[in-house]
Amino acid sequence: MEAGDTFRFGHGHLQVVISDPSLDREKVVIVNMTTDRGKDPACILIPGDHPFVKHNTSIRYDKARIAADKEIEWLISTSAATREEAVCDAVLERIRRGAAVTAEIPFGCKQVLINQGLIEP
Repeated sequence: MEAGDTFRFGHGHLQVVISDPSLDREKVVIVNMTTDRGKDPACILIPGDHPFVKHNTSIRYDKARIAADKEIEWLISTSAATREEAVCDAVLERIRRGAAVTAEIPFGCKQVLINQGLIEP
């Protein structure tokens, strides 16, 4: 996996890799996209930001998690998850900026991003 790669389980929400797996393959930070319902305005995507985005979509920082790269690759190789089109660099940067300002992201996830120099503390 690489930063910006996406995947999903069945017809579920799109998962986005927002850390840099080349810096730490054991701690890959993943967030998901969901219909925007005003819960966390830290990063709202609009149609055109990614082919998966059909209406205003928010990043669920409260559901962010850490997984090992090999676990994600195993899920894809066994068809438990499907690789989708990566987000562009500009969208990845917006998602990371949202991770820096939201109060919703778990501390451990935020710390990985800080340790990798991707967001400011």
